[in-house]
Amino acid sequence: MEEVNRSSIKQVAKAELNGNIGSYIIVVIVQALVSMLPLFGQICQPVFTYGFIKCIKSIREGGSFDLDEYISGFGPNFANIMITGWTKIAYVFLGSLLCVLPGLYFQLIYFWTDYIMVEDPTRSTSEVLELSKALAKDRIVDILIYNFSWIGWLFLVSFTCGLGMLYVVPYIQLATLGMYEAYKAFTIIE
Repeated sequence: MEEVNRSSIKQVAKAELNGNIGSYIIVVIVQALVSMLPLFGQICQPVFTYGFIKCIKSIREGGSFDLDEYISGFGPNFANIMITGWTKIAYVFLGSLLCVLPGLYFQLIYFWTDYIMVEDPTRSTSEVLELSKALAKDRIVDILIYNFSWIGWLFLVSFTCGLGMLYVVPYIQLATLGMYEAYKAFTIIE
């Protein structure tokens, strides 16, 4: 198994972010507004997460924020995106009911499901979950360390009364997208 260099991935993500900060800020604001919608925002959370990651990826590839792309999850693959997203949420929730560690474990092995769905929203739920497991195989500790590495940035956000999220959220998403692509490049799917 190849080692993924988290530090260099974060440096690349920071450079990508600084190159187009305005578009990323728009995506974060839209995502924040949508998440505040009572009931609808929570029920359709998998679709909005799909649109958010899709927009981040598109901006990274040279595009700009596009509302149609953000809501594209409501198109022909809506049911598949919702079922996959809520299945992931259910596994993590049920694992958390057992104890904290099983919930954390499920969160880590299904960490990549949203990115896999953005790549191919026609994949079945079971296929997406299996691919996420394959990407996380033997990398649970690495994914955990990666997630904990953002604690300093999240403390900084609290000191800015939440305004720091306009920078930190896209930075985290760009780095996570970079990690996903690196893991995918080094993973042999059986």
